Amino acid sequence: MLGAQQETRDVQGCRERALTVYAIALRDTSWRPEDIQTIEGWTEPDITSAIDWLIDMGLLVRSSTTASGWLALPPEGAMGNLLLATYQDLSYLLDRARHTRESLPLVLTEFQAVHSRHQSEARLQLVTGSERVKAALEGALHSARREIVTMHIERPRTQASIEPYLSALQRGLSVRSIHLASSAAIPTVSGYLNQLSTLGGEVRTAATLPLQLSVIDRSLTLLPATDEFLPNGEDTGLVVLRSSVLGAVLHELFAHSWANSSAMPPPLLEQRNSLVKPQHRVGPATCGSRQRDTKSLQHRHQALLRMLAAGMTDEAIGRKLGIHVRTVRRRVSELSAALGADSRFQAGVNAERAGWLDQADFEDAPQVVGAAGSGG
Repeated sequence: MLGAQQETRDVQGCRERALTVYAIALRDTSWRPEDIQTIEGWTEPDITSAIDWLIDMGLLVRSSTTASGWLALPPEGAMGNLLLATYQDLSYLLDRARHTRESLPLVLTEFQAVHSRHQSEARLQLVTGSERVKAALEGALHSARREIVTMHIERPRTQASIEPYLSALQRGLSVRSIHLASSAAIPTVSGYLNQLSTLGGEVRTAATLPLQLSVIDRSLTLLPATDEFLPNGEDTGLVVLRSSVLGAVLHELFAHSWANSSAMPPPLLEQRNSLVKPQHRVGPATCGSRQRDTKSLQHRHQALLRMLAAGMTDEAIGRKLGIHVRTVRRRVSELSAALGADSRFQAGVNAERAGWLDQADFEDAPQVVGAAGSGG
């Protein structure tokens, strides 16, 4: 309330000063703002605001023939100027309205088309059903022109599943893929990945991955559909996302995972007869004895090896085998030394690669293999 009252007083004071200046300007054409300021005892803002008020009202206009640079007009002339200025403003607004009306069809036709094309850059499609998903996946991979980057939580199960990637490499495209280390330890999977490497693909492994995806040319992304988005009766789905912006973001996610993954080791030499490299030359009898010892170790601890590969703890293994946990640890240490492994999981992987475990042990239990991989 006090603020409003003060503002009212300021406006009234400015108007009274403007009337004083106007009266002096009508009476004496030789007036100057600084003289009135001195005579009336005003501040510079006081005289300036009074003159601005008179200009806004059309009562003062610029003049080169007066000492002040301003000429006072009679009220009748000021009203004419105000009306003229209003008509000019109105004419300008009418011209703008006419121009806007004439521009509308152009905006709605040509520029709307550009906007629609921009919107179409971000399109999402949900494909369901195993056959349709397979066709969409292969079609998207075959459409690649420069680069394919992938992260695989699921392992390739057939030769056909890697054919689109092999085809991309043969067409000269860049292909980079990251796979779970637990999957890459399976001979059939490592065989597929070695094919990719042989043709020029870059393959890495990681203990864990954030999600499964493929980003094609940084503009087309393929993601598995989660169960809550699948229609009733469907158990397989693929999200096809066409967006250069989101493609670039997900490509950065891949780049982060790539930087924190490891190069896939080269294929191990056949190690089915012996895992321990002799430190000195031995005769045939010694060699045969070592092979027998290795086979005995293999058969004696095959159950333990399966449990190691499955990621079970020492305590769980002890309960399963009915032995003390210290015995489990001693046997794990013995196996790790024989297999040249630095960790429990590596011991299981090396045993599988060397043929100590049947591949069926892994093929029949993909969830167990996945758990071992995520456990590192």
